[in-house]
Formats: sequence, structure tokens, C-alpha cells
Amino acid sequence: MGQNMFSLISVIFGLVRRSSFIRRCASGVRANIKFLSKLGWQQIIQSLQQVYGSSASSKSVVYEWIRRFKEGREAIEDDRRAGRSATTMSEGTVALVRNLVEGDRRITIRRIAGMAGISLHSAFGILHETVGLRKLSVRWFPKALREEQLIRRVNLSRELLTKIEANETRFS
Repeated sequence: MGQNMFSLISVIFGLVRRSSFIRRCASGVRANIKFLSKLGWQQIIQSLQQVYGSSASSKSVVYEWIRRFKEGREAIEDDRRAGRSATTMSEGTVALVRNLVEGDRRITIRRIAGMAGISLHSAFGILHETVGLRKLSVRWFPKALREEQLIRRVNLSRELLTKIEANETRFS
């Protein structure tokens, strides 16, 4: 491979590097390895290090993906791994946590985690990020009000304002 080819590869990597999607995703690096798999592993590693710097894939990872592509692999995604899949954020767990909080607004994260069989960290994440609740005083409240809650709040405020205006002498 001549210097011109290496310069072309660097330009291609430079263009790819600017894409925030590819930079953040491991499959982007694998796509680059697949594109360059006809080159030698040293040139591929050198190109990856030039573009990705300290976040470049290790030599062993590059070797493994070069081997896979030379054996005829087409996909750049990871293979499924054996073992238990993450179940804490399943729809059933989220629904259970939501029901527990709706049943008792004063329930603690520790109790939710125990009843749902999940970690404190997972319970906290489900409550704050997925369900959208936050702790005020001792109760769990939605971070943002639903539309019917907003309408109810406006109607109650109007009723109170009407009562205050009707009895102005008492509130002066």
C-alpha cells in the first residue's frame, strides 16, 4: 500500500470522525475495520489510533474483527451474549413500581426495591427517569403534571379566586 492510499484512508477516517453518531458507537469503528480489512492489521491499528486517539479499539479487538471479516462475516453488530439479560427496566417491573407508588405515595425507594426484587439504583432510575416522579416532602409527585391535573389546578384556582373576590372584605 502506498502513501497515497494511506492518505486517502486518513481523509476518509477524518470525515467519519466528524460524525458524532459514528464516533460514539462501536459499530462505527467496526465498519471502519471492515472497510480496511484488506490492509494489514498494523495499518488498520495506526489509522484507528490516528483518528480515534486514546479511545481507539485495542489491538486484540482489531485482530478479532479482522479475523471475523476475513472469514466472511458481514454484520458489524455484536453477537448475542450468553447469560441473563437485563430485566430491571422491563415493562412489568416499571408497571409494578408505578402501581406501588400509586398505592402509597409515601413508600420509600428501599421498600420499592425490596418488593420489586431490584437494586436501589434500578428503583431510583425507574422512579425518576422512566415513571417521571420526584420526592417532595415525604410523597412522590410527578415531575410534570398531566393535562387533566393542569385543568383541575386551573379550575380550583379560579374557584378560590371567585370566593376571594366575593368576600373581599374578609380578606382585606
